[in-house]
Amino acid sequence: MLETWTEDGIQMTATGEVTRVERDRLLKFIWTEPGWPSSLEVEFRLNPEGSATRLTITGSGFGQLNARTSLPVEHGQGWHHHATRLKRECERPLESPTN
Repeated sequence: MLETWTEDGIQMTATGEVTRVERDRLLKFIWTEPGWPSSLEVEFRLNPEGSATRLTITGSGFGQLNARTSLPVEHGQGWHHHATRLKRECERPLESPTN
């Protein structure tokens, strides 16, 4: 996996590897950025709740990074942003194919 983004005008890159998949339930992966002494682990868990599905995102490993104390909060805000975009896309009506 590869993610790139721009932060303060600088292009950043993170790489990762999927470590576990349970169809329709779980996606787990590790990822790291250059300069990190270890990887973070991220888990996406899907739980059906009536006619909806709850997405729980858990990140761990921040303690081993010796990074700024705001990093877990920043990552939480980033995942919230991405989950909100994903929800919006999932709720969009499907477009009819044109013939």
